[in-house]
This record gives sequence, structure tokens and C-alpha cells, in this order.
Amino acid sequence: MSPRTIPRALMIGVAVVVLVYLALNAAYVTVLPLDRVLASTRIAADAASAVAGPRVAAAISGLVAMSALGAMSGIILAGPRVYYAMARDRLLFDWMGTVHPRHHKA
Repeated sequence: MSPRTIPRALMIGVAVVVLVYLALNAAYVTVLPLDRVLASTRIAADAASAVAGPRVAAAISGLVAMSALGAMSGIILAGPRVYYAMARDRLLFDWMGTVHPRHHKA
């Protein structure tokens, strides 16, 4: 594996997330009037309600909650491992690859 694989994957991942975010926001502005978009605290559910009704809006709210929990889990569990591996390969600061002596397993 090339030492550039992880940084490249991270950059592509960020680009994909940005594109999806921009596409969703464009869809929200297309479906709802701007004043309603600005006033909304649950924009995905409001857009789904306007397009397909309250049952779909409730389903979308559940999907958003599951997505947030999944993202938190992924960030908490996988994120530090990526930084640790990058530091060990000298692609990141050395101090990010240190492990507390009490928790270090050989």
C-alpha cells in the first residue's frame, strides 16, 4: 500500500461528504421556500413532509438520528486509529502516535 493511500482516501471522503451536503441543501431550497428553510430546525423532515407527507417525514427523522449515531460511533472508534497509523508511518506528527504507558499492550 502506498503511503499516499490514506491521505488520498481522506481527501476523497471529505469531497464526497461536501458534495452530498451541497446537493441536499440544494434540494431543500428547491422543495421549500427560503423563509421556511431559514426557520426550520428539522429541515430534512420538513422537506420530506412537503414532498411525501408526515409518515415519510417521521421515517426521515429516524434515519437522520440513526445516521448521526453511526457517524459518532465511526468517529469515536475509527478516527484515532487512522491518526495513530499515520503518525507511525511518519505522515503526521509523532506525538499523535504515542500511547499512554499504562494502556500500551505489546
